[in-house]
Amino acid sequence: MPKYCSRYLAGEDILDLCADVDFPPCLMIRRMLELLLKLSKQRVGDVLKDPSQLDAMTDKQSYLQEWITANQQQQQKHSQQGQQLQQPSQNTCSASNSVSEVLQRLQADVVRCVHADRSYSPFCDMAKSLAGLEHEALLCEKLQQADIAFWSEEQLRERGLFKTPDALLQVPICVRNPSGESPHLVHWIDSKACFGDDRTHSQQLEGQYRTYTNRYGPGLVIYWFGYVQGLENDPDVMMLDDFPAQEDILQLPRLDPKRGSEQSEQSEPVVRLGRSSTT
Repeated sequence: MPKYCSRYLAGEDILDLCADVDFPPCLMIRRMLELLLKLSKQRVGDVLKDPSQLDAMTDKQSYLQEWITANQQQQQKHSQQGQQLQQPSQNTCSASNSVSEVLQRLQADVVRCVHADRSYSPFCDMAKSLAGLEHEALLCEKLQQADIAFWSEEQLRERGLFKTPDALLQVPICVRNPSGESPHLVHWIDSKACFGDDRTHSQQLEGQYRTYTNRYGPGLVIYWFGYVQGLENDPDVMMLDDFPAQEDILQLPRLDPKRGSEQSEQSEPVVRLGRSSTT
């Protein structure tokens, strides 16, 4: 990364530099801000959301001045020896010689990187967050339509629970396994508004799912945008790409509160498939 900072201070365009080394623009500008200004990751994140904050960072200008001075000395050394640094791309600007010029350029390039990056920009983070909330709401809607009682993540937090899936079922259900195996017992359901690849699932399995299985028992994860087949390596964690159909859900019937105990004495509860049934 230091050599990329040197190329940038020498006048190379930030987007051309990212294209040349095949690196996401937002990640590149993040690393540069961390090195050039010695900013924390949290503060860099704030700068990406509001680049004007760079104007007020007078306490960091000495670090930037050290970089500028070192880069100028390096260029002079190579020039004297008849050597040249790696040639910048065609779209370049003149090398910045003052701290204020570099700060202005960094501020403008933060905006350019945010708009150019479709994977790691704050806009992408916002879109992912909104998609997650949307699909959590969809999960709650599906549970209500299926007449399955549950506690939402917000309700679990209000009760002081440390590990909170998106839905903790008040009464466990069984879900038929698409592979034809025996039905899977489900105590909790987690919603993921993403595609479940090996890396994502492995991280979530260790960081979340197993903490749920240790506390609540087996559960279900819904990757709404699909997942790689063959990742079902934990028997306690079932994976689906949609909410299970009503005919694939097995649950105990609820008693009619209007009829009360009279109904419970006259009828024996049985496991139901889909809607409740009594004998």
